[in-house]
Amino acid sequence: MGICIAFTVITWGWQNVGSAYIVRNMVRGEPVFIWSDYFYAIKRNLKEGFFLGLIDAVAIFTLGFDIAYFWGRTGSFTLDFGFFVTIALIILYFLMRFYIYLLLVTFDLSIFKILKNALIFSMLGFKRNIMGVLGIALITAVHILLLLLLISTPLSGLPIILPFLWYMAAVTFTSAYAADPVIDKYMI
Repeated sequence: MGICIAFTVITWGWQNVGSAYIVRNMVRGEPVFIWSDYFYAIKRNLKEGFFLGLIDAVAIFTLGFDIAYFWGRTGSFTLDFGFFVTIALIILYFLMRFYIYLLLVTFDLSIFKILKNALIFSMLGFKRNIMGVLGIALITAVHILLLLLLISTPLSGLPIILPFLWYMAAVTFTSAYAADPVIDKYMI
């Protein structure tokens, strides 16, 4: 299990870089050659993708740990305040993730500037971000409904495979569709 977690953390940024490049091109209507474009984006952003992926994985783990810590410990003002601050940070970071990897594959920026611009764009593109979040919530609801409908059928193995077939791709496309016009408007 530890090897799988280490492999995922090490390749986290590269996976997101490759998929962000492909999805960005799809959103823009540019031609996409899945395998060659995926590995082209990884080779082009090898070092930045690795370090940004580590930062991303640490941020996701830390926010997940914080929410789990504060979930069962309520009652005092400090713990309740920590819980709500953690919820606000999760929402903000979720919106920032719409932009982080798109900025990496589109521009030659330092990691600090990518994170800073992602924070700024998550506020500037608030309307598009809310629509993107609603789209992702709808996709998630449909996915959960399909899981509940298919789990007790003879196709019970399908719910295990289903997320790998369409869920992650649909969520990534929705977030890129919401974020790319904001990047295009303010940076290009």
